[in-house]
Formats: sequence, structure tokens, C-alpha cells
Amino acid sequence: KLGLHPSFGGADDLFTSLPLRQINGRAVEPTTYINLYEVEDKPDGVGRSIFYVSDVDAMYELALAEGLQPVFAPRDAAW
Repeated sequence: KLGLHPSFGGADDLFTSLPLRQINGRAVEPTTYINLYEVEDKPDGVGRSIFYVSDVDAMYELALAEGLQPVFAPRDAAW
């Protein structure tokens, strides 16, 4: 729903790269990437995802417009 489609890897791969190619229906240069990798010895229930985007408020509004229900609005990290 956020325009993320693998440019490398996929659901069955240990590493996947997802570039963002659209914001609000407009094509953009892929300057935002989400890289996912599988870790074999991870504790159950532990995980964190950190995404860098140039405009976090626009990304949040896009998520809402696409019907997604984020757990909370964007906020600065404690560190």
C-alpha cells in the first residue's frame, strides 16, 4: 500500500531491498530504501524497524490515506 516492491530479494530470501517509488501517486526517485534481512538467532517477539524518509509527515499521511492504521503517529526517538 505504500508503493514498496522488492528491487532485490523477496519473501523467501535472507535479504530484501524495497525502494519507495511513489509518494501520493507521484513518481519519485527512489531515495528511500528499506532493507530487510533475516537473523537466525533472534529472540522471539523482539524486533525494530527504523525507516529514513525525507518527509515523515507525508509518509504518515500516505499510510493513513491507504487505510493503514499505524500504532502511533511519528515522533522523535528518545535517544
